[in-house]
Amino acid sequence: MRIRSVTLEGFGPFKTKQVVDFRAFDADGLFLIAGETGAGKSSILDAIAYALYNKTPRWDKVSGTGASNAVRSDFCGVNDLTEVVVEFETNGEEYRVTRSPEYDRPKARGDGVTKQGSKILVEVLEAESWVGKATKEREAGELIEGLVKLNKDEFLQVIMLAQGRFHEFLLANSDQRLDLLSKLFGTGRFAEYQLKIAERRSALSRKVESARAKRTMLLAGIETPDELGEPQFGREAEWLDAVMQTAVAELDNAKRVLDAAETAEKLALERLDVARRQIRRASAEKALAVLDTKQQSIDIAKVGLLKAERAERVRPLLEDATAKSEELKHAENHVAQMRLGYGGKTADDALTAEVSRLVAEIGSLADALEDEQRGKKLGSDLAAQILESEKLTADLADLSKSIEELQSERQRLVPIASQSEAAENKVKQANDRLAAATEAANVNEKLRKAQEAQLTADKRLTVARATADRLLDVFLHGQAAVLAATLVTGEACSVCGSLEHPSPASFSGEVVSQEDVDDAQADVARHEPAAKSSRDLVDGLKMRAAELSGVSGAENVDTLAAAVAQARAEFTGATDAEKRVLQIDSELSGDDGLLATQKDVSAASKRSGDQLTALKIELDTLTKKITRLRGVFVTVKARHESIVAERDAAHYLAEAIATFVGATKQLAAAHGKLDAKLEQERFESAEGVIESLLNEDEMDDLRQQIDAHAASISENQGILKQPDLGNLPKDLIEVEHASSNHLNAQAASRIATSKNANAVTTLNQLKSKMDELGTLLVETEELITEYEVLHRLAETVNGRTPNTRSMSLESYYLAAELEEVLASANTRLRTLSRGRFEFHHTERGVRRANVAAGLEIEVFDEHTGTVRPAHQLSGGQQFLASLALALGLAEVVTNRAGGIELNTLFVDEGFGGLSDDYLEIAMETLDSLKQGGRTVGVISHVASMQEQIGAQLRVVAEPGGPSEIVQASV
Repeated sequence: MRIRSVTLEGFGPFKTKQVVDFRAFDADGLFLIAGETGAGKSSILDAIAYALYNKTPRWDKVSGTGASNAVRSDFCGVNDLTEVVVEFETNGEEYRVTRSPEYDRPKARGDGVTKQGSKILVEVLEAESWVGKATKEREAGELIEGLVKLNKDEFLQVIMLAQGRFHEFLLANSDQRLDLLSKLFGTGRFAEYQLKIAERRSALSRKVESARAKRTMLLAGIETPDELGEPQFGREAEWLDAVMQTAVAELDNAKRVLDAAETAEKLALERLDVARRQIRRASAEKALAVLDTKQQSIDIAKVGLLKAERAERVRPLLEDATAKSEELKHAENHVAQMRLGYGGKTADDALTAEVSRLVAEIGSLADALEDEQRGKKLGSDLAAQILESEKLTADLADLSKSIEELQSERQRLVPIASQSEAAENKVKQANDRLAAATEAANVNEKLRKAQEAQLTADKRLTVARATADRLLDVFLHGQAAVLAATLVTGEACSVCGSLEHPSPASFSGEVVSQEDVDDAQADVARHEPAAKSSRDLVDGLKMRAAELSGVSGAENVDTLAAAVAQARAEFTGATDAEKRVLQIDSELSGDDGLLATQKDVSAASKRSGDQLTALKIELDTLTKKITRLRGVFVTVKARHESIVAERDAAHYLAEAIATFVGATKQLAAAHGKLDAKLEQERFESAEGVIESLLNEDEMDDLRQQIDAHAASISENQGILKQPDLGNLPKDLIEVEHASSNHLNAQAASRIATSKNANAVTTLNQLKSKMDELGTLLVETEELITEYEVLHRLAETVNGRTPNTRSMSLESYYLAAELEEVLASANTRLRTLSRGRFEFHHTERGVRRANVAAGLEIEVFDEHTGTVRPAHQLSGGQQFLASLALALGLAEVVTNRAGGIELNTLFVDEGFGGLSDDYLEIAMETLDSLKQGGRTVGVISHVASMQEQIGAQLRVVAEPGGPSEIVQASV
């Protein structure tokens, strides 16, 4: 993998877009990233790691979920972009990763800010065009890790030897080293192996316990004789076989008892059956004797039933004759009533002709009735027409008055309405002046507060600048004393290289370090933005206050508010007048306006007068005709009703006489039929029929008595003829005694049957449990054997007995990997230390949960022939050892990742504490790393390294402002 370029914008100390093209250093192979402390050298490496893994070497521990807002530059405003773009090459293809964090940005609409979500884009260069491959965090992470073939921890350990990580691996204790190696070599799978083995062992343990519990439960429910006792563990089958033998004996005995009980029950049932048949025969004989005593009354019932049936056949004719007699009486009474209603003197045989004459006279009055009704309607219409004519005359007068009033009002309002536009402009001007005066008051208050804040910020900046200037003067005059304070006996001086320091300089005044100066200058940088912001705010508020004063005309708010109210009142009066004029025009001249209505009402009044005259003429003509036709009657209708009443009375009398004649003839015929039927049914008179008649319930009752008597005789005679009632013993058997004996025998048989069934069930259950126990014993032994093997394996991989080395599987594997790392690192360390130091691996050290980690590192000193811990080395020696170990670790991890080609390497800081000799060796080592086309970037502010490495990136920080990157290749 080769990193081609990185582009930063709004990231860390960089606000504007900064582009670093690493391809410019391919020819040199080795380049330096230089700059003042805090300028942002390491931020370039942070940006690369952030773009690829959403993590940074320095801020990784700030948030467990990613770099988040920590990467966004403090110099960014809400409108500024934060984004990192990294281009890299792997497997012959070029890729580009663009990433930005979540941060606040202005809303698209309205005021305030909203969250800009984090973004990721992975692209590949195809035919000179970038093609998107992933836009989601998860898929992008998987794609990048697959392309680079390194996870985040491997990347930071192999490609980016970040600031502070040199010493981590060297000085880590065994536990810390185990955690780091676990991440690098992905040994989480060993923990999964151990967990799965433990889970499987637990599952087998539960199965074994379950099988033993099943054996206990299987035997727990078995009832056994006391002499057999409880089953002994391991001898359950023998115990269960003895229980089965006892069950077989109990079954044989139950069968013998059952046979005896069934025989006794059979004999008792036969004797009970004989007793019941004796009772049935005696009951039938007794019933026949009782039925014989009732025979005479049954015969009398039969005779009465026959007479009632004959009388029932005569009943319809008798009822018909009675009804015809009643109808004749009714017809006679009706004729008498109709004679009283008819006042005429016409004979009965001439009534029909009289009715015809009256009908003809009624027909001649039909037209006269219609004319009489028409006359009434004409009178009503005439009265209504008079009222309508009077109303139209009054409406016409009201309309004329309303039209005159509206025209007068319109004439008064038109001049007022014409001032509407001028009044509206006056309101707008008054509102603008009032708004300006109101805002001016607020701006003046903000200006006062801003001026106070500006004064405070300027004071703080002045104090910070004075402090920084004073510390810088002290620092520049006391560098010799500061350098002397850092000298350590036996270590080389960074200026002259001497190991002896006989006369170190001293400074009697205040001691100021470079860090103190940097902190003071940083304090100035922190205060400068606030002071500038305060000045800008005050200037802006002053300009706004002047603008608002020009608009308001220097009038106060109360005066302008009163002017606004007056202008609004005038505008309201003008608009109201304008609306009223339009309304009056609509009321007068619209399609339904008053003028049109006045015209319509005038025409309607004329039409009403014409109709009134016509109605009077027609009504006079009809009145003369009706007077002639009504005669002596008040109205034609009264004459018509009198003739209709006379006609109806004559008609009803004629009908009544005809009905009476017909009823007389029907009664004679009915009596003839009745007499013939009485003779046929052998009745002397109608009274005899009436005496013999019975209702339906009475006849049904007699039939049921007769039928029931005959059925009872037949039933009991049939019982006595049944074969099973013959040859019965003469001596009667008591049923209750026989039934009791049978019940006792039946109960004894049921008990014997139940005991036999229980014995069979018990024996079958024992046989089933014997089979189940056999299977369960085999399964349990197999489970125990498997559990013992798995338990031994689980204890071994967890570093417990029988593991004689007391190392877990993971620790054992990592110890082997550490051996390879140290072998590779020793190649570098012997060169860097001129053959003096060598790494040794030891399994002594910390034990976790009684398991040895076995990952301790010691350093062998060829000069003294002793082994000592790494933390006892000097600072420079520790750096060389750390560098060698880091390079060795990178080489092994690279090989483990499939031998990937790593063409880019970054080393961050750590060279400042080296003597000239060690620094020269370190430079030779770094120079050797560029062999094979590798590009190596080194971050350092050591002056001699800046002189030796021509190709450089310089990070320059503006005083109190953001940093910029200057790229140069010499």
